[in-house]
Amino acid sequence: WKGKSGKELAEDDDFFDALISAPVEKFLRVVVIKEIKGSQYGVQLESTVRDRLAADDK
Repeated sequence: WKGKSGKELAEDDDFFDALISAPVEKFLRVVVIKEIKGSQYGVQLESTVRDRLAADDK
């Protein structure tokens, strides 16, 4: 992946497949920019993911 720009990597499914299947520990950082309750967070996350998956499915 050396020599590719961030934009190129962001559009490369093979890069993400390699990243996900790499035998290393993964870490996800979620930063909340407005104060919401846990239940509201779950609803918003589900809605956002569903919308993005639907857009990718087209």
